[in-house]
Amino acid sequence: MFIIFLYANKKSNFRSDRNIKIAFIMIFILSFTYLSLFTDLLFKEGYGSVFGKLFDSTRNSTSARIASILVNLRLFMESPIWGVGLSNVEYNFAPLAYQILGFYTEHNTNTLLIQLAQYGLIFIILWMIGICKLCKLIGRNLFNSFIIFILYNVLFIGSNLSFSLITNVLFAYGFSNYKQYLSINKNQYNLLYNGGKNV
Repeated sequence: MFIIFLYANKKSNFRSDRNIKIAFIMIFILSFTYLSLFTDLLFKEGYGSVFGKLFDSTRNSTSARIASILVNLRLFMESPIWGVGLSNVEYNFAPLAYQILGFYTEHNTNTLLIQLAQYGLIFIILWMIGICKLCKLIGRNLFNSFIIFILYNVLFIGSNLSFSLITNVLFAYGFSNYKQYLSINKNQYNLLYNGGKNV
């Protein structure tokens, strides 16, 4: 649905942008309400539920996600600026999960907190700047960029994508092409409003 929204928003003119946004927001609210009230798809405490795992503490998936937050934050506090390193996170995650929460899990699923624990605050700040620039490159306007940023980060907090090539390529792409993006936008602005003259 979001891809359709972006396509329609890109093809529409300025006057219909607001109507399209309102229509898609209403469709989302109605869909979410229907799925929440009349189906078991979203919140049922079972295997087939999307959000049921958030409320069922007996499931391994829920336990791993809780451990991914608490253990990574504990490791981050040991070395906030530079991080504790890749191998320290891998070796210490399961023992610390058992020490903090009382169960053993090896599934570290939160990419953002894994990066924070491994490489520290300086890296995660650069990472977030790169992601913000990437979202601004992809989105047509601030609203689209914000939605893409939220979706991108939801993807990161649900799975370990630390070693994903596409994740790191997109992060680097945001940095490398942002200056070119700004110059293109300035040229378009000058062409539209200043007769092509630089101001």
